[in-house]
Amino acid sequence: MKIICTSLTGSAHQVKNIECQDVVNSYCDDTFSIIVLSDGAGSKPYALESATLLTFETISYFKSFFTSSHIDFFDSEDFINYIQRCFQENGYSPETAGATLIFAVVINNRYLIGHMGDGVALLENNDDFSVISYPENGEYECETFFFPSESAHKHFRTTRGEMGSSGAIILTSDGISDCLYDFNTGRVANAVKLMVEWARDYSEEKCKEVLLNNFRTIFSEYSADDKSVAIICTTE
Repeated sequence: MKIICTSLTGSAHQVKNIECQDVVNSYCDDTFSIIVLSDGAGSKPYALESATLLTFETISYFKSFFTSSHIDFFDSEDFINYIQRCFQENGYSPETAGATLIFAVVINNRYLIGHMGDGVALLENNDDFSVISYPENGEYECETFFFPSESAHKHFRTTRGEMGSSGAIILTSDGISDCLYDFNTGRVANAVKLMVEWARDYSEEKCKEVLLNNFRTIFSEYSADDKSVAIICTTE
């Protein structure tokens, strides 16, 4: 498996000298691979800290989980309780902290997706591209759902499946997700295929350079928000 993760501060934050509040992280060993993406809630004072904690603790959870269990036995309730407890132990409350979460765990081409809030998860399966986890917004399009939250048990979603011999999972924040698929038809944009091709063909450094250049130019025309992507793919 090959992993590419990168993010860019959106122009709305750049003009205010605010750090990027999207955080992407990854981990890979002989047991499993994982990519994690979190978008800190701009309305919370600890947005970046929330996204950082979420990505770190999600990876920590699975590193412990796979020492004694298997992907088929993943328990959403146990994971949610663990994450909520991590926020509490670090002194964060729903009033001060918040971030979305998308992760993809892959073992031998089998995958588990976890999703809370907006952003999108896309799948390549033998050159066929589709959306496997859609964003969830609140009453208004600009609203979504975050950790920590009393409603986390209601809004955290999981999806399981299997990639083909040529497969990839692409996670993106809402800063670019609206450009990558048509919500009404579910059709995935050609840009997603290009991203996967770059991930496979280029070195990690070169791929990040190309992605960031596209974030600064093409995608910035459509959104002033922070932009991030995490890709995990088979290598042919």
